[in-house]
Amino acid sequence: MDNRNLETDISASKDLQEMTNPQVLDYLVLTHHEFTRDIMNEIARLLENDRVYQPETQEVLVEVRKQWPEFHIKMAEHLEHEEQILFPSIESSINMQGSNEPAENTSMQTTVLSLIKEHDHHEDELHGIRILIEKLQMESSSDPVIHQLCDKICQLDADLREHMQIESELLFPRVLKALSLSSAV
Repeated sequence: MDNRNLETDISASKDLQEMTNPQVLDYLVLTHHEFTRDIMNEIARLLENDRVYQPETQEVLVEVRKQWPEFHIKMAEHLEHEEQILFPSIESSINMQGSNEPAENTSMQTTVLSLIKEHDHHEDELHGIRILIEKLQMESSSDPVIHQLCDKICQLDADLREHMQIESELLFPRVLKALSLSSAV
């Protein structure tokens, strides 16, 4: 996996850097959230598929099947929280910049900081699934279902990493900076 810093990635994508915060929010929802929901559903369907023929993969596959539902639910809840609570709050704070009460700014800052921590937790959960997928790839190079499952989880992993980087390294710092500036006014 490519471990370049997002600043390098973002500078390559001037469009993202030049977007306003509301545009970044729309981009995250329409691009990453929709993709994440769709691919998580595809992964769930693949995990339900019983046509995996290689016995050496069964033990690892059982473990992935055990971990997946909880991750899927938590990630869906996270996306819903962003769309229903966080992103509208960010848009509202942008629209009311300079007129926010210090308590509102503190609340928003706390929410943003807690979401950054939540990202770390989701990263840890996904890391556990990633390790199992690597085992599956090593044990079953010829099973088409396993191959497709591994490919989908790798796609999800890459997309979630990009999504979290955009939030953690572009959007959230902008929001925190704007909140601190409006508190100083």
